Amino acid sequence: WLYANTMMAEFAWPLVTIAPFFLILSALLAGVKIPHVPTTILPVIVGGILAWISGKATFEGVSEAADQIGWKPALLHLTPFQDPARVMPYVGIAIPLALTVAIGSIQIRAMAANSGDEFNLRWTMVGDGLATIVASFFGSPWGMTVFIGHGAFKAMGAQV
Repeated sequence: WLYANTMMAEFAWPLVTIAPFFLILSALLAGVKIPHVPTTILPVIVGGILAWISGKATFEGVSEAADQIGWKPALLHLTPFQDPARVMPYVGIAIPLALTVAIGSIQIRAMAANSGDEFNLRWTMVGDGLATIVASFFGSPWGMTVFIGHGAFKAMGAQV
């Protein structure tokens, strides 16, 4: 699903997105690199230039986006937890999803170890859980978790 979702976004504006997409693929899969430059900066620059040339990026759009910038503090919402009957229908989804995320964290930690970086599994999972709890208090529907791709990021020059 993640790949299909990404590809749908890519092909929505092919003039703007296909060239940066192939630049990223060439960097990740073929090892094409520009010395002393982060791997992803060239696709971002090319995508930005193509967006402006094609008219997908406009000064009006940038102005509208800039209007959204500002201090917007999050509010703590505990209302869903006041009525267990509202939460119970989602337990059948939440528990298998939590198990999937836990197994994924274990696998990703093992992938990091294969790349030469050892992380404490207990603290990795405790950090994921605490970050998810705090984020949920502020309305985030997304669970926080370690991100797959450690080896690829390390190959691109990322450091821990």
